Amino acid sequence: MGKVYVIGGMALDVEGRSFEKLVRGDSNPGSVHTSHGGVGRNITENLAKLGVEVGLVSVMGNDDSGRMLTRKLIPLGVDVDNIRVFNDAKTAMYLSLLDSDGTMDAAIASMDILDRINPEMLTPLLPKLMSADFVGLDANLSVDTLRFIGDTIGSRVPLFIDAVSTPKAVKLRGISGKFTIVKANRMEASAITGIDTSTDEGVKAAAHTIVAAGSRCALITLDSRGVYYCNDEGEGQMASIKVSNIVSTTGAGDAFSAMALYGHLQGWPIKKTLLYASAMSSIVIQSAVPVPEDLCLEKVRQVAENVQW
Repeated sequence: MGKVYVIGGMALDVEGRSFEKLVRGDSNPGSVHTSHGGVGRNITENLAKLGVEVGLVSVMGNDDSGRMLTRKLIPLGVDVDNIRVFNDAKTAMYLSLLDSDGTMDAAIASMDILDRINPEMLTPLLPKLMSADFVGLDANLSVDTLRFIGDTIGSRVPLFIDAVSTPKAVKLRGISGKFTIVKANRMEASAITGIDTSTDEGVKAAAHTIVAAGSRCALITLDSRGVYYCNDEGEGQMASIKVSNIVSTTGAGDAFSAMALYGHLQGWPIKKTLLYASAMSSIVIQSAVPVPEDLCLEKVRQVAENVQW
């Protein structure tokens, strides 16, 4: 199947969900829980549950949060030897606020420690990273680090990047072509390309712009409307799988990214890859945690092969 390394963030997720319609500027009765998170870490855990040999390159503080996040990956067979520990920094944290229907209203990401993932840290790891069959990234990394990875590892190994959020996606403007596959939502695609993506025509133009810059594949997710794709097989839009019981949307994008990377690693056609990615996301949004304990390839296959459009 091949070896994958993921370079990106690991964070403690703190999620609050209102019992009733969220009221801004007021105290809302609800529930709060913590879980393992970080885009890079979630993609890594998802890949491990799909049976991929995967390693995580990340950073953490010398604290209980970091140790807990790392311990969760070890039983899955994840290579955690390249997670660097810093005594003078805290493990990243992601705080999200959900409305009563499970959709995210706002979030705060405390990710300063991720700036420690830099060219100096990565240089000794280059022989290992360039021996991989695929390298996954998230845009929590600095512009200089992303450019360094694109110029060095990208010359030898296919790169998959998740744009993470609109403020992070801006970093990809001018360098998106260094990455083999670029996955972004509508707003992130606008940040990358400078194109207004509020219309279908704008989404299509953004996807074409990303591919024209040098990427082999652009994936622009459209929330409940599915995903628009553009690659050497063509272009088009795949519908999303409808879910009636949304528990939490946290982690759905990471699951989509993991399966999109998996499908490309397997050499699947783009439509099969996106069907399975949509199926995996649909499983996650019906779970209270970003990576469900019982998630596996067989469960995703069952959802994908029994979908009713």
